Amino acid sequence: MDYQIFLSAAALSDLSIGAWGSCTDEDPEAGARKANGLLDQVASLSCRPERGRRVPEFHWLDLREIHHRSSRIVYRVNLADKSIEIVRCLPHVAKPPLPEIPSPSEDSLS
Repeated sequence: MDYQIFLSAAALSDLSIGAWGSCTDEDPEAGARKANGLLDQVASLSCRPERGRRVPEFHWLDLREIHHRSSRIVYRVNLADKSIEIVRCLPHVAKPPLPEIPSPSEDSLS
């Protein structure tokens, strides 16, 4: 059975900021393509959530990440509930500042 996926408020905000930042006068649809590509990658986690690598810089053992083009999708897997919480959708940079990661107890949006 596939895992259910939830997006945190921070991940939704990241997605929105990234999409708007990708729009240009020459290509106003670029943001939508970027957001759709990220959401496709998020949806693909429902079948194989373990495929992402652990994220060492956050020092949380339950965080994993996958990459899509210039973005990092940081997520947490709950084996008991068979759910995945997408906690952040970050731009991929060589040495990122550590953003705030919502704790597992904070509300998630689906």
